[in-house]
Amino acid sequence: MAGEKKSEFVFENNSLDWCRLFAAVQIAVSHFLALMLISYQEPGMLDVRLWSVRKLFTVFPGLILLFSISGFLMGHSLESGSDRKRFLRRRLLRVYPGLWANVAVTAVLIVGILRPSAENLKSLIVWTGVQAVGVAYTPHFLEGLGTGSVNGTLWTIMVEMQFYLLLFLFWDFWRKRKRSFWLVCFCLSAAGNLLCGFVQASLPSYAALLLERSCLPYLVWFLGGFCLYQYRERIMGRLIRCLPALWIFYVTYRVLWQKYAWPVAGYYEDIAVSLLLPCLTVGTAYALGRHRRKNDISYGIFLYHWLIINVFFCYDLPARVHHAVLLAVYCLLFCLFGSASWFLLERRALGK
Repeated sequence: MAGEKKSEFVFENNSLDWCRLFAAVQIAVSHFLALMLISYQEPGMLDVRLWSVRKLFTVFPGLILLFSISGFLMGHSLESGSDRKRFLRRRLLRVYPGLWANVAVTAVLIVGILRPSAENLKSLIVWTGVQAVGVAYTPHFLEGLGTGSVNGTLWTIMVEMQFYLLLFLFWDFWRKRKRSFWLVCFCLSAAGNLLCGFVQASLPSYAALLLERSCLPYLVWFLGGFCLYQYRERIMGRLIRCLPALWIFYVTYRVLWQKYAWPVAGYYEDIAVSLLLPCLTVGTAYALGRHRRKNDISYGIFLYHWLIINVFFCYDLPARVHHAVLLAVYCLLFCLFGSASWFLLERRALGK
């Protein structure tokens, strides 16, 4: 129609902050329910219902949400003209102060709970230094403590840092690429995810671990978000209009996949989820409109939820406390720790 105004894409009009918070909560709740119900499942309808809650949460894998949101935001950073040194500085300040505090709190708790010997204390000091860089592992003397893993989610920080490092090192090169280049990269990353899924079972344990800690299997999620930013003006309106149908298809597919255990190829998650969920995440964030959060506790939740689980398991609380009550206490604690991490440290490091 003549004179009709075309709606323009406005980057700030999104609810990505809330999507990121949901992703952190999804990871925290899914981990707790899975670990508790596998090790401490009790007869009765309560744990059956908790298993159902856990299955519902796993329909939306939080790690895919976080990496795809990160890719979308990094696309904006790359295009907005930010200086690459400033970009890296902001990324380091966003990640490391919170991580260092988490490592320090974890080390203090380990010393208080275990009273390690001199030899084990040396191992703990080495772990503290290595983990402070972002390389996650569990010292041998801690493999029997709690869940058997000091913090089973922190390996993803090194994966995220690999994405940041690639952007930093090739900043000028990436900025000169056409959109078609990113589309080709995304297709190659999807093929890489499939290839990693095929070969992982045949790899030696050390090679499988290196693959798991590399960014290659997860690049499809990051580049999914990145490409959505690159093509935002062309596809965002169409994506938003198609969201109801896409959500119905996605949820139906995931429910049927869980019920019938379809052997769909892919690494970490099947390739259909890897392709659809970044689109649904970013599209939903813009369909909801501008709902921003001044205070972001999602990273703190991500950092501390596993530590809380370890303390619960160390004192055998799932065997002594009603599971619904323990779940409520756990959710309250990871919100409190996440808030403390943000207000006492992360916000100050970012100058907010």
